Amino acid sequence: MLGQVKTLQNTGGVLTPVTDLLDAVLKTKDGKLPAEETQKHVDAIKAAIDAAKEQAPATPAPPAADKALPDDAKVPLDVKADALAALQSAVDALVKATTAGDVTAVATQVPVVVTGLVNFVAATLLSGALPAPNLPGLPALPQLPTSAVPVPTTPTLPATPALPPAPTLPQAPALPQAPALPQAPALPQA
Repeated sequence: MLGQVKTLQNTGGVLTPVTDLLDAVLKTKDGKLPAEETQKHVDAIKAAIDAAKEQAPATPAPPAADKALPDDAKVPLDVKADALAALQSAVDALVKATTAGDVTAVATQVPVVVTGLVNFVAATLLSGALPAPNLPGLPALPQLPTSAVPVPTTPTLPATPALPPAPTLPQAPALPQAPALPQAPALPQA
């Protein structure tokens, strides 16, 4: 039970500093935070993400059979660590935009950070470290795969049939002989 409480605590530990940064950025008129305030948020977020990474269980090594699959066919075994890395990357992009005072980039990055938070919470809930919710009316949570999912092989296609030979064209009839042109009359002499 203590592990489950710690998991929830670390989830809140990540949510709070990231939402504090989002709140501060969204309250500015020009999307720009003072450097010292930005650094305060960056330090708090980094500490929270590092604490969440330390709390995450070690990732098991994939079975030997899964190593034969191409990298893009493998499902990540540590979804929570991947979510934390993506969240850190999104926060870094938001900090860069807010430091530059780029309102367009801030408006683009805020939803990316929010999505990163949602992905982190979902990865935490699905990690198996917490009990499944039992609220009536809630759909069942899907289970994360614990090993790589094999990619189905495609059947071989039948050989392309050869094209039929081109038909022979009939011989074109010869053109009739052109009649000779009449002799031009002589020009009168002046």
